[in-house]
Amino acid sequence: MKLKNLLAAMVMAGVAVTANAGTVFSESFDNVAGLGSAGWAQVSSGTGPGSGWFDGIPAPFPMGVGATGGYIAANYVDTGGSIADWLMTPVLSLSDSMTVQFMLRLLGDGYLDTVDLLVSSSGSSTALADFTQLASFSSSTDTGWTNQSVSISGVGSGASGRLAFRYFVANTAIDGNYAGIDSLAVIPEPASLALVSLALAGVVATRRRA
Repeated sequence: MKLKNLLAAMVMAGVAVTANAGTVFSESFDNVAGLGSAGWAQVSSGTGPGSGWFDGIPAPFPMGVGATGGYIAANYVDTGGSIADWLMTPVLSLSDSMTVQFMLRLLGDGYLDTVDLLVSSSGSSTALADFTQLASFSSSTDTGWTNQSVSISGVGSGASGRLAFRYFVANTAIDGNYAGIDSLAVIPEPASLALVSLALAGVVATRRRA
């Protein structure tokens, strides 16, 4: 087989393996009421009560995507204090370089909204001290629905733990409005493509020596 044909075949094989790997975890948020029984957890750590996470409503902005167009949302409660509403996934098998993908919308409208993504490698623990921040998204204007992609780091390989979203408002007297999340997916680390790349490098090196 000619080298260029061999390389093409190997690349296609690598893409196929990666595509067949599927996802580690996904959630459409079309049934927010059922999240608790599916292993999700919520924690509030602000000085104010917060709203918690709830089934998104169409009044602030249109529904998300999916079978019923549902999404999950949190908003401010004007207590003059802070809000830190946590939404934690069920326990997952996590590794560094896995990718977390989701849709996010921050309403803002002159008030600062913030959603953080965090990770814990402490099994089923919901202790806030076990979580480390992976990314933070803030806006005081309507972002529209945006696609986000964040790599997991700091958990090693084959860890058991949770991901968490945190809706944060430092002072509800001056900030905070409404935020929505939809179409969450955790994608396996791209090990297959890495192996294919190494194989390709070996084939090229062999060809050059020949």
